[in-house]
Amino acid sequence: MRQPRPANQADRTWTPNHVSASRDRDLLPWLDWRFSLIMPLGILLLAITAIVQISTEEEYLEVVVTDQPTGEAIGGAFVAIGDDVYAADDDGRVRIVRPDSDTTIRVTMPGYQAVSGPFGSDNSSVQNVPLFPESASTSSAAYGRVLDITGKPLRGAIVQTDSGPTISGSDGIFKLDRTSSRTTLHVSAKGYIGRSVDLELANFEDIRLSEVSIKAVYADALMLGTDGEIDRQIDIANTTEINALVIDIKEDTIFYDSQVEFFVDAGTVEPIFDASALLKKLKANDIYTIARIVVFQDPLVAEVRPDLAVLDSTTGDLWRNQNGVAWVSAFNTELWDANIDLATEALDLGFDEIQYDYVRFPSDGDLSTANFGREYTADARETAITGFMQQSYEAIHAKGGKLAADLFGYVTIVDDEQYIGQRFSALEPYLDVVCMMIYPSHFEEGNIASAAGHPNDFPYETIYESLERAELNIPGSASKFRPWLQDFTYYGMREYTAVDVRLQIDAAEDFGTAGWMLWGDPMNVSVEALKPQE
Repeated sequence: MRQPRPANQADRTWTPNHVSASRDRDLLPWLDWRFSLIMPLGILLLAITAIVQISTEEEYLEVVVTDQPTGEAIGGAFVAIGDDVYAADDDGRVRIVRPDSDTTIRVTMPGYQAVSGPFGSDNSSVQNVPLFPESASTSSAAYGRVLDITGKPLRGAIVQTDSGPTISGSDGIFKLDRTSSRTTLHVSAKGYIGRSVDLELANFEDIRLSEVSIKAVYADALMLGTDGEIDRQIDIANTTEINALVIDIKEDTIFYDSQVEFFVDAGTVEPIFDASALLKKLKANDIYTIARIVVFQDPLVAEVRPDLAVLDSTTGDLWRNQNGVAWVSAFNTELWDANIDLATEALDLGFDEIQYDYVRFPSDGDLSTANFGREYTADARETAITGFMQQSYEAIHAKGGKLAADLFGYVTIVDDEQYIGQRFSALEPYLDVVCMMIYPSHFEEGNIASAAGHPNDFPYETIYESLERAELNIPGSASKFRPWLQDFTYYGMREYTAVDVRLQIDAAEDFGTAGWMLWGDPMNVSVEALKPQE
């Protein structure tokens, strides 16, 4: 995931063979200021030895990590070369193929001051790196490390404490301010099961996370407002491979007792379920909870606040799409703030993830008469939707949550904003989960090259090719994909069966997505398409 790095984690630099010129600029990210005076001494001890040509075909780089006071090797130290991380052996040595281009070397070890600096073609192939110990009794910082179950460091894990979040580096290590001797950490990373850990700050601790593939069904307002109906979805999760639930908390109405002032004042809060009680019940059944928020198709707010709505330029009244539904304008940042407040409130209640739907401009109706309150261009639309997503991402991550968004399937295939403001390449950096709506029925014949006819008749081919083309647009983004799959029969097309649903699931899993979700009638999920719980 391409993720903005907090300012307090910006890399500091050292230059091999040279003493650092500026204490302030070169102070390392995990270093207490008191050590800045002795750091130049450590850097002077970075000795450069003769170039060693190990192979006639490839030249190797060896980094030797030692304890500065004793000269003893530091086994297990982490050496990061660019984005790759290596662990030193018992002799404190790391040996890799020498980088072809200039890069950065960063050496870290819990209990020691970190060192980092540039490495180029003019530097020796053997680097001796002494590390200064960090005194636990005098340091105001504590450290931990986030790993997967195989021991691989997890970069970008969110570590939430009472004082706010921090993020793990490429070596999986995170830093905390030592404000007390113990604290409870909430650790999460995309594609992994989050954990709460009661940590003794005097000790360094590894925190291991297990991977999870989220497989979800949907609960709409009718199900949420009908006694006992939510048990239908819980029973599916307890007997099949389903482990998550997408829960409507806002369409036009907000379905729980929200305290967000904007929506309370608008009169759109009409509770039909107790969110806290529901979440407690779902957590008791180990069900991952996703809060679905319909953002800009909001006719109730449009009626109450026409100053925030899309207006009809011919009548001056509310503009409505082909189904007679009014929209609010995504250009209005007051709406951004209100929906973000709702999202963070949901996280405070205990939801694991926020999923935005209708996070776009309208796509149907007579848009030639639609007045959005400003110039309606592709750049303006893209800037608005991307800006809202970035602001949401920052607020949701500050709460330790994850952000997902429903995107038109064709948007992820062609990477064009398609007149709705959703440009995949612009939005992807601000999403933890990409929920592309790649229903085979919604494509046109010819959209999917591998479908020998209408895509609706080729569920496996349509899903697999859509995912493949989306990843080609944004290389490396596939780990974020959790598509919506079709569990319904579209008007005018052949009946969709459990076999068709299973073919879509197989395509998603064969491709290697981070999970999938079924969209259809919550009261009539194709349970026959699902594998039994193991």
